[in-house]
Amino acid sequence: MPILTAKVDQILESIDASSPERYRIMRLLEECQWNERAIMEYRMHQVRAAASELARRKIIDEFEEGECLIIWDFSMKILPCEANEKQSNFYAKKGVSMHAAYAIAKLGGQLYCHTFSHFAQDLVQNAIAVVGIAFHVLTMLKENGVKSVFLRSDTAAYYRCSSVISTIYVLAQKIGIVVNGYVFSESQ
Repeated sequence: MPILTAKVDQILESIDASSPERYRIMRLLEECQWNERAIMEYRMHQVRAAASELARRKIIDEFEEGECLIIWDFSMKILPCEANEKQSNFYAKKGVSMHAAYAIAKLGGQLYCHTFSHFAQDLVQNAIAVVGIAFHVLTMLKENGVKSVFLRSDTAAYYRCSSVISTIYVLAQKIGIVVNGYVFSESQ
């Protein structure tokens, strides 16, 4: 981009300051700079996604008997809608919150997958909700023979706060499950 900027500067010096062409060239340069930033952001996203996927695969590849990886996240709310609804009417609606927890466990030498879906009307997505869901998921996994878990989520505030992380470790200990680690995936 520095070469392009230098060339454009040379062209702009040769064009009269009041010329409409000068304005168009400056707009094109701004657009090129914006596109370059967008491309770099996308490349950074690809690197983060690849690193996150490698971490997930490494955990699963090194599973021992009774270990489990839980990937969890709040989904988009289930909202009532009308046919041909305006986008402005879509946002700020109240609806049913859904939280999904996807568990991959090694039991009896086999990998098993299970999805836990939690639905609640007008649920506030916060640390209290996350801890309640964690309690249910960990209890169910313990009943099915899971001895230890890795947790994986995005970096939403209600997952990465110290109260959630410390409470989950204490809950797991009371339930009889060991938390081997907490891995954060792609940032929000």
